[in-house]
Amino acid sequence: MNQLEQLKQYSEIVADTGDIQLLKLFQTRDATTNPKLILDAALNTGYQPILNKILAESKQDDNSGYPQSIRFAAGFITEIGAELLQIIPGRISSELDPRLSFNTKETVRRAQYLISLYEKKGISRNRILIKIAASWEGIKAAEELEKQEIHCNLTLVFSLIQAAACAQAKATLISPFVGRLNDYFSSHNIPSPQSPGVELIQSIINYYTGHSMSTEIMAASFRDKQQVLSVAGVNLMTVPPDILNELMKSDDPVTRKLQYIASNPEPALINYSNREEFLQALAQNKAAYALLKDGIFKFTKAFLKLRQIAFQQPKIKLLFSVLSAKISQSLKM
Repeated sequence: MNQLEQLKQYSEIVADTGDIQLLKLFQTRDATTNPKLILDAALNTGYQPILNKILAESKQDDNSGYPQSIRFAAGFITEIGAELLQIIPGRISSELDPRLSFNTKETVRRAQYLISLYEKKGISRNRILIKIAASWEGIKAAEELEKQEIHCNLTLVFSLIQAAACAQAKATLISPFVGRLNDYFSSHNIPSPQSPGVELIQSIINYYTGHSMSTEIMAASFRDKQQVLSVAGVNLMTVPPDILNELMKSDDPVTRKLQYIASNPEPALINYSNREEFLQALAQNKAAYALLKDGIFKFTKAFLKLRQIAFQQPKIKLLFSVLSAKISQSLKM
């Protein structure tokens, strides 16, 4: 039994790819995409027919009230998602425009739009996870969407502060980022007795289990195979193809690394009643605050690059859009 097969005994493995052939190879239940993976698909000649088809369709007004650029992006994301759902038996995570990360009302509206596009393709909303950044506004949007049975994957989670707020909102799933958190500690020369990413996952497991919270934990952002093996036992993990391939090639033993560790008393219940409380708490965690802000911006750049490629915009327009987004987001955090 190879390491991937062994790992599946402890955690649900999710493929972090939009490549259909790789999904067939790894045979995972679920798949995740993000703006970078969608951009990669747009640059892949194999997806050119899909891109051209959606670009042509986006020229037709669909009565959504959205401009062509948004209709195209939503159409391309859901078309790729629909293709992937023909391969996998489970769920696909589809990310919203990251520029909406600080706008609760428009996040809800855009998520409803994406779900409507999936449902027009005959795909149940139960197979879709709408990926939203775990900002305060994103978490509040997820709270509203979950009431409408639109399930959410709150991503860019770097702290128990965010994880607690996501569970309070009854989000279906969260994605704590292991590799990026480790990178931050390393690049800032912050000493840590063990992996900060693993410590974060363990603390969330303890908090959620101790308070009987149903939000699923999907570990994400892995830099190497050892990081993946270090969180064996978490509910789910989304793993890039290169690491999945390494796991398939090794028969070394895999053991469970994470499980609930009871404490007496259990960790105190964390509640945030407003944006100010949440941001004040988050600002105390410099790594989480910086990484959330940076993650939203990186996804925004990939999203804007997709638009530039599809509409053959000049690079100066892309640079202006990226700069405008950075200024706007800097004012929100």
